[in-house]
Amino acid sequence: LCDFVEKDGRACASIRENLAKTGFEERAKVHRGPAERVLQRLNGLYTLVLADPPYAHEATPTLDRLAESGLSEAGSTILVVEHSSREEGPDLLGGLSQVKTLRHGDSAVSIYR
Repeated sequence: LCDFVEKDGRACASIRENLAKTGFEERAKVHRGPAERVLQRLNGLYTLVLADPPYAHEATPTLDRLAESGLSEAGSTILVVEHSSREEGPDLLGGLSQVKTLRHGDSAVSIYR
């Protein structure tokens, strides 16, 4: 199963449309709202989290809460955060440690485990 979290209504509609086109609508759920509020409604342990916040440095408190929420676990969860290549991701997010940062042009992704 896959959970999508998005606060923009049009983006949620696009995600739902793409899930229907690909036949994955039964295997995914789209949650509309800010990530910091949606985190409270999610259950389970995630093995992979892809985060593309508008500003990674502003999202760090939310990502910390995700890493400490029981939704992720060091050694079991991989967290991939997109951010500006001009920013450095924090060394730690909750119990997850940064293992690598990849940069390409103005974008970068930091990977945590």
